[in-house]
Amino acid sequence: MSSMSTSKRISAVVDNNILMDLWELDRLDLLFNTFENIVIPEIIYTYELLDEIKTEIIKFDHFLVSIDSVTGYEMYMKLTENKKYKNLSKSDKIAVSCAKQEAVFCTSNDALVRKACDEYEIECLGILGVLKRAYEIQIINNSELKSLCGNLLDTSCFITKKVIESFLSDV
Repeated sequence: MSSMSTSKRISAVVDNNILMDLWELDRLDLLFNTFENIVIPEIIYTYELLDEIKTEIIKFDHFLVSIDSVTGYEMYMKLTENKKYKNLSKSDKIAVSCAKQEAVFCTSNDALVRKACDEYEIECLGILGVLKRAYEIQIINNSELKSLCGNLLDTSCFITKKVIESFLSDV
């Protein structure tokens, strides 16, 4: 386990699905306590987040970001021109591009986002990765981790019991 994985000094661009999952678990606090900085693409904040989530996240420090650098624009163009990523939404492309631009983790459950991050060397975590980090830096204990993972099955998160069981057996 690298020191990076157990350090809170990691920042992340967060996608709507991660925010939704944690909101449905009534644990948005985990995201903001697990990472040093939370960066939300402005397009996701404006067009995708439920008002209820916006009301909750206003309680926490976070930054809204748009693509505003050569690095970000180049990443967006690569994603737009690469036929493998034609099914990525504009918001997803912007989230990945912002993560590249800001040199931070990208958090998303979307398989295509994660594939793009892997190809373009952007570190990426899904909801289970976020929960694992919260556990590793002792924001939650083992019992809470198991409970939250089990409760994911009752959210809009597309995850199976088998995936959760496999994850828990590896933690």
